Amino acid sequence: MLLITGMFCAVPVWGANNAADGDGAITVSPGQTLQGSVSNVFTFSWRNTNVGKFYDGSQCTILFPAGWTPPQTNSPGCPGYIELTTVQKATAAISSVSGNGPWTVTIDFTANQNGHGFDLKYAGGGNRVTAPAEAGSYTFVTKTKQNGGTLAEIAASPVIVVQDPAGGNPGNRLETFDHFTYTGAAYASGTFLGQDGSVWTYARTRGDSSIEGRSPTLEKSRGACIRSGTIPGGVGTLALKYRKAGQQRLNCSIFVNDTLAGTLSDGSGDIQTWTSGVLNIEGDVVLLFTNSSSSGAVTLDDVSWTGYSGAPAAFTLKVQSACGFSEPAAGDHVYLPGATITNTVQSPYMDGTTQYTCLGWTLSGHDPATGSTTRLVMTMTNDAVLTWHWQTSFWLEAEADSYGEVSTGACWRAAGSTIRIEARAKPHYHFSKWDGDATGSATPLELVMDAPKTLKARFAENLAAHNTPEWWLARHYPQADDFDEAALSDTDGDGYPAWQEWVAGTDPTNGLCYLKFCPNHADELTFMARTGRQYSIFYKTSLQDSGWNVFTNSIPGKGQMVVVTNTMPSAYFRLRVDRD
Repeated sequence: MLLITGMFCAVPVWGANNAADGDGAITVSPGQTLQGSVSNVFTFSWRNTNVGKFYDGSQCTILFPAGWTPPQTNSPGCPGYIELTTVQKATAAISSVSGNGPWTVTIDFTANQNGHGFDLKYAGGGNRVTAPAEAGSYTFVTKTKQNGGTLAEIAASPVIVVQDPAGGNPGNRLETFDHFTYTGAAYASGTFLGQDGSVWTYARTRGDSSIEGRSPTLEKSRGACIRSGTIPGGVGTLALKYRKAGQQRLNCSIFVNDTLAGTLSDGSGDIQTWTSGVLNIEGDVVLLFTNSSSSGAVTLDDVSWTGYSGAPAAFTLKVQSACGFSEPAAGDHVYLPGATITNTVQSPYMDGTTQYTCLGWTLSGHDPATGSTTRLVMTMTNDAVLTWHWQTSFWLEAEADSYGEVSTGACWRAAGSTIRIEARAKPHYHFSKWDGDATGSATPLELVMDAPKTLKARFAENLAAHNTPEWWLARHYPQADDFDEAALSDTDGDGYPAWQEWVAGTDPTNGLCYLKFCPNHADELTFMARTGRQYSIFYKTSLQDSGWNVFTNSIPGKGQMVVVTNTMPSAYFRLRVDRD
């Protein structure tokens, strides 16, 4: 026979954009010199030209062809010395000069915004670079790579043309593109010697269309351009012929140095003439014809200009912006009087878990003085300073575990603001503590947003007498007012108070539901073992024995039936259950 005593158990119930390898653009100034000339200074200007970021570990290499003065970093007063100057918020350092003609100059750099980069001066103690003895075009192959990437050649490497002293006419003020020899239908990049004697550079340009003789066609893509070399004598007026080469509306900008001379914005497919009006820009100039991102393809020809004939008339717009992307970019921009400028910024601008929102702008030296928009159209009547103003916000990620909720979820919050977050427990639970970027057990929580924050509210169950969970008692005694009293009660009359039935995992309201060995073979002791409990079996060979002996103990409950072999068929057994 079996005697069941003691406490028993039944069936248990947690998104910057890197630049790509080969990104960026580089130019060299001047782009031409004479055979064997010895008094040369060249500046290679590299710029980030897209929205990707070059992070720490990025590199740029420039291959100096044989025939030039060897580049070196050891003696500033000697020929070929190279030195770096960073532009805006970039960083750069020459890490090595290798080779023996050609030479590879390696530069470690970062450039996190469009227009940022570095200038590499190639001179040494003054004018100390000697040009090769042979005339021709010398390409300084330039490659870039992102941190962890592979060096890849950029779209157009800089070229220095070494001229025969008899080539070109600096006094010529007409470019018919007769020396533009490319005739391909695919868009390409390259250089040619202009009729003015300077070296012209083209990018994303094809040569299979014609207005009169040779005529370059710019692709309908931002960055498609033709740029002259340095032209002496200044520019008084500028004119050209053009023709729309596709279906999209034209938006080709024309610059003289940094001054916007005008825009080609119409076109029907017929040959048309554009003139600038009076520019009066003195000194050495560079002509640039460039498409924007929304431009249609355009064919150009017969660029002509007059020399400087009077005082320059242009105004400077200084754009200031602490973050984000502005158009025009942060920096100084020169425009002709009466030019219409459209200023815009991207807002909001996200950088991971930090957000920047444009609050508007101020415009000093011009009207209107202030505004709250992300777009400003203005006419240049004088020098002005445009400042974009930003608000910084941080991402707040607040959540709760399964037994409660928080009053504030995931959202952007202004930097420096104080957020009041309340933790609310479900019935029969209470708030315990904060995890993550907040600590303690205060609720409501006063959280200062001085950085992005992630936090989680933790809750614990309310316990009645003998650590009996309130939620379990409420399930069986929904009308109970006093859970301590309910935990101590034996409402089903089976001899076990409710708190013991919680330990055992049985129903405290059903007198037939209590812990017991299941009927089985005489040689087996079978019972249901609840997860999170430990079970022990004791025995007596006679009911008159004074104590119980250990048959087996420390049996872990796993939510399934346990079968123990009975090696004492004439004994009395007792089952005990304890919490882990």
